[in-house]
Amino acid sequence: MTKTLVLRSLAGGLLLACAPLPARVVPPISGVVVDARTGRPVARAQVHVRHEGRYDQVLPERRILGEGKADSDAAGRFRVETRLRPSLTLWPWLVTETRVVAVSAEGYRCSPPRVLEPRRPLRIALVPAFDAEDRRGSCRPEEPGAGTPTASAGAPGHGEGLPDGVLTARATLGFGANCQGPVLDLSLAPDGRHAAWTERGAAGVAVRLASLGPERSRPVLVARTSELRGRRLAWTATGALVLATAPGPREIVPGSPLEVLWRPGDEALPAALDPTASPERPAPDAADRNDQLALRWADRTFVLLRRADAETGGVREWLRVVEPDHTSRSLPLPGEACSLGGRFGRPQERITADGSAALDLRWLEGGCRAVRLDLAAGSWKRLDRARAVGTCRESRRVPAFVLRSAMGEYAAELEQRLVEAGLDPRAAFTLWINPRAETRLTTRDAEGAPRTLAVPAFPLTTPLARVQVTAAGAATSVSPAPAASGWEPL
Repeated sequence: MTKTLVLRSLAGGLLLACAPLPARVVPPISGVVVDARTGRPVARAQVHVRHEGRYDQVLPERRILGEGKADSDAAGRFRVETRLRPSLTLWPWLVTETRVVAVSAEGYRCSPPRVLEPRRPLRIALVPAFDAEDRRGSCRPEEPGAGTPTASAGAPGHGEGLPDGVLTARATLGFGANCQGPVLDLSLAPDGRHAAWTERGAAGVAVRLASLGPERSRPVLVARTSELRGRRLAWTATGALVLATAPGPREIVPGSPLEVLWRPGDEALPAALDPTASPERPAPDAADRNDQLALRWADRTFVLLRRADAETGGVREWLRVVEPDHTSRSLPLPGEACSLGGRFGRPQERITADGSAALDLRWLEGGCRAVRLDLAAGSWKRLDRARAVGTCRESRRVPAFVLRSAMGEYAAELEQRLVEAGLDPRAAFTLWINPRAETRLTTRDAEGAPRTLAVPAFPLTTPLARVQVTAAGAATSVSPAPAASGWEPL
């Protein structure tokens, strides 16, 4: 990392501290890509290089000064001809950094991000992939979305293998997606040395902090508040823990008011939030944080495996870890994943500084808990000590296609019962489920009169007592009903 002074001398030697001037141009990058085992060159490997700048050590926003991609030739050589756009700055010091964001080639793991060292030849050694999932899991974390399913393979001997769409639909009806608390949010510091979470109790919402290094100790209370009011935990570039306004589970509102809860070196921990504390900008959930996090993977591959649970009909998850020598193990994750995950909600995206453990939010022991998973032994333990239990909504509205996706045979049986009773199987209906899973169906006939049918027991273990199924084609997305317990998703 270098500091570049971007001030220029004007007439008479005068320096203007706030003059808008161009940033430094970075020369092209060249090197060679080889097989890590044989040393032979790897052809057609795509190399992605990025040049970034920031103005000091406090402001966390990185600015992309330029980036480029190049493919290696038959001898494994590549050259990235980076063309930097003209850049203006109002700050005297610019800290610049060049990183290889990713190197990918068919049949190989993606290389972890690395910072280029000045005047040293760039030699990138790629490790052959164990299989297709190993290769995909080694690449940079991406936000799950349409067309980007998670792995649906599972550990042997644990339930029925089903497509990922079916598992996602089943998870919609489970505890993790319909229950909340006592732990409401979990956040790992960018350096991986501290974890913080919010937990609801009789006295309101408490914010607790735990050290994850060798000096691990009991979690400490850093703040209390009556309500979160749509705020989530975040960290600043200087390592301060803050509460920031969040419009949804995936992002922080830029420029939103922040309440500083804790800073490194704090000895006297505050008993209440301090709205007069000096504001700091939170570290963004952006590509550069993915890069830094991937460095803690230590050339391992992490793949989230999902399978149907033979006992509950719900979804079980494992975290498969593939070591550089291609030995692998599947670590069972306890309970169900809590729905409030955000961009860094998967366990392989919350890895501690020493790389030995991963953090996650899981529904178990009657509530959403913050857990620590040992990546070597596969054992887990709770980080939080909350005695309270969670609360679950009693009703949820889902489109008909979600029910058909989650339980095709059961949905077909319901349609058959409706047809036999002379009712329209395409009309909306409601399933009423008691604690013993005994189920009845209510709907209306063509004249609008209410009808009730006895139907087979609901095949999934669920906290829901009522599932409202909308008419076929009437809805295109899951729309949860208001929470009977009084809480709303953040």
